[in-house]
Formats: sequence, structure tokens, C-alpha cells
Amino acid sequence: MQQMEKEYRQKRHLQEMLERLREGVAIVEGKHDVAVLERLGVHALVYSAVESGKSAPEKGKTIYILTDNDKGGDEKRERLKSALLAMDIGHAINEELGRKLLQMLGATSIEQIYGPAMEILEEEKSDNHGKNISRHSKIYGRG
Repeated sequence: MQQMEKEYRQKRHLQEMLERLREGVAIVEGKHDVAVLERLGVHALVYSAVESGKSAPEKGKTIYILTDNDKGGDEKRERLKSALLAMDIGHAINEELGRKLLQMLGATSIEQIYGPAMEILEEEKSDNHGKNISRHSKIYGRG
């Protein structure tokens, strides 16, 4: 029972994180990161386009900086923060959500989060809709 509660809390926390990203503007390192987030329903911008001024975050939304958990990601995050502050567009900047997301999913890069995220998000479907056949057959003595 405790395991189910833990999984439920983890799923809810992941859903809340993704919802925050959907409501804000996610800025990532590259196009592969954009593709991963879009598969999770999150629109993202590539940091180099924002840094150069080719793309601008939508006004009034929180900016979530999601860079990889490595030296290159740290450098890009700092450069992006400086560029955003120089733009003086008054956005709130959040760099912690990306770190927490990576940590929660056991990933070091945004590209790695899709599989673990889907395992968590799909878990309830298999439990509630009978897709996990071996588990249900054991419950009813057929396994």
C-alpha cells in the first residue's frame, strides 16, 4: 500500500511540474530537448534563439530554464539568465524546476526524461484499465 501511495504522489508531482511548464515558457539547450518536451505536451524554445534575440518568451509567463545537469548545461543556464536579465522584459525566471525534474526522473539531460516520465504517467492506466494482464491474472488466481 505504501508503494502505491508513493507512486501516486510521484505521478501527481510530475503532472504538476509538467503543468507549470505548460503554463510558462520552457527554454532548453537544443532541438532534441524541444522534441522531448513537445511529446509531453510542453512547448519549448531553444536557448540559442532566445539568447540571440531570434525568439522571445511570451510576455507575462514564467520562464523555466531546463538545461542538462553538466558543465555545459550550467554555462548555458548562466548565459541565458544574463541575456534574459539584459532584455529587461520582467519575466520571472525559474531554474529549479528543471533540476528537480531531472532528479525526479533519474536523468542528467532533458533528452532522457521521456521514457521515465511516461512510465510514471502510464502506470495508472495499466493498473486501472486491466492492461497489466499478468498482475490481474495473479489477483484472480489465473496466473
